[in-house]
Amino acid sequence: MHLLAALLVAASAAAAPESLTGVLVLPDEHPWGVYFEPGFSWEWARSERQEKYRLLAGGRVYVPAFAPAGSSQAEPAAARTFGVTEPVHLVELGGEPVRGPHLAVRSLRILDGLPEIPWTLAGKLRELRDRFDALRIAQRAAVDGEFRRARERLRARPGGRILRDLPAYDLVIYRPAWLPNARRLEVFFAYKRQAGFWIKSAAREPRGNVKYAPTPPERGVSFAAILGARYVVDAGGRVVEQEEFPPGAFDQAEWTRRVLASGRDDTPPAGPVGVELVLEADRPRLRPGDRAVFTLRLANRSSGPVWTNPSLICTGSWDLIVRDPRGTRVRVDDRDAMGCPSGGLLGTRIGPGHDAKLSAGWDGHIRPRLGTSHPAPPGRYTIEVAARWSDREGTPNANGPRAYIAPARTALTVLE
Repeated sequence: MHLLAALLVAASAAAAPESLTGVLVLPDEHPWGVYFEPGFSWEWARSERQEKYRLLAGGRVYVPAFAPAGSSQAEPAAARTFGVTEPVHLVELGGEPVRGPHLAVRSLRILDGLPEIPWTLAGKLRELRDRFDALRIAQRAAVDGEFRRARERLRARPGGRILRDLPAYDLVIYRPAWLPNARRLEVFFAYKRQAGFWIKSAAREPRGNVKYAPTPPERGVSFAAILGARYVVDAGGRVVEQEEFPPGAFDQAEWTRRVLASGRDDTPPAGPVGVELVLEADRPRLRPGDRAVFTLRLANRSSGPVWTNPSLICTGSWDLIVRDPRGTRVRVDDRDAMGCPSGGLLGTRIGPGHDAKLSAGWDGHIRPRLGTSHPAPPGRYTIEVAARWSDREGTPNANGPRAYIAPARTALTVLE
C-alpha cells in the first residue's frame, strides 16, 4: 500500500479494540464489482496489486495482518490458515493493535454461512450485483441520454483542440458495511460509463503577476454518466431497503459521503419500555403542490426522566424519511446539503408523563439534489420517523451506550 493510501486509511481509523465485527475484504476486482476505497480513483483497486486486507467495522477501516511479524508469507495465504476462503467474509476478528489502523490477527471467526446468517457474503454480493444490473438495464435510456449530454458539454469546451476520441469503458464499484446492532448488511454500488477526447492543450495566458505551470502539449480529458444504488439486507437474506441514485442527479461527492458514513449509522436497541414515538398525519392523500403535515410526539410513560433533541436538522436527534412505492428512499428536502454541525448531547428533558412534540411537512415534491425539484410520481409512499433518546442526562447525540431509537411509520398516497 503506497504512502497516500496508508495516510487515508490511518485517518479513518482509531486505536482498535481487541474484538471487532465487520466485513473482511481483499481490495480487488471481484465478480460483483471493483472494491471502492474513498479518496482514490474508482479504478485503484484493480490497477495495483493488493495484498493487504481491509476490515470495515463500525464505520472505520482497519488493516489486519494475518502473517506473523517478519514472515515472508503472503497475506492471502496466511489468511487461509484462519479459514478465509473468499475475497469477502463477515467476521468477528480478535486483534492486537500494532500502529494506527494496523492489527496483528490473533483469532478469526467467520460469521456468514452460519445458522444465524444463512447466506455467504460473496453469494449475497453476487445476488445484489444481479439486482443492480437489472437497474442498469431499466435505466439504460437515462444513462445513454446523460452520456450524450456530458459528451456535448465537454466537446463545447474541451480546453484545447480535439485530436481524437478516447475509447469508452464501463466500470462497476461496490462498498459493503455490516450493522451489528441491526444485524443488517449495507452495500453501495455505482456504475460509470466513461469516455473522452485526446486534445492539444490551449496555452494558458498569464494574468498580471500570476504564472502558471506549463501545460502538457497533449492530454486526455474525460466525461461520464454515473448510476448508483444502495441495498440493505437483513440477517435472513431479504433486501429490506433499496435506494437509487439516478443518472443526471448523481452527486459523486454526496454518494462518497454516504459511503464513508456507512456502518456508523447503526440501529441502537429500542431501550427500556415506557417511551414511545407517535406519528400522526393530517391527511391520508396528497397532491403535489399541497402540503401534508406530520406531527411527531415522543411520549415518556416511564417512571423517570428521559432526554432528547426534538429537531430534524443540525443538532437534532429526530429524523423523517420518505420511501417511494418500491421502498426506495427519496430525498424531499435539502438537509443533506445544509452543512450545519451535528452531534452534541441529548439535552431536552422530558419528565415522566410528559411529551416532546415536533411538526414537519412535505409538499409532494422530490428534490434529488440541491436546487432541483419535481412532483413525486403517484403511488403509496411510506413515511418513517425516528427519535434518539436516553434515560441518562448528558448522553451524546450519537449511536452508543444508553442512546436508544424510538421508531414509527405511516402511509401516504400521492395523487396525480
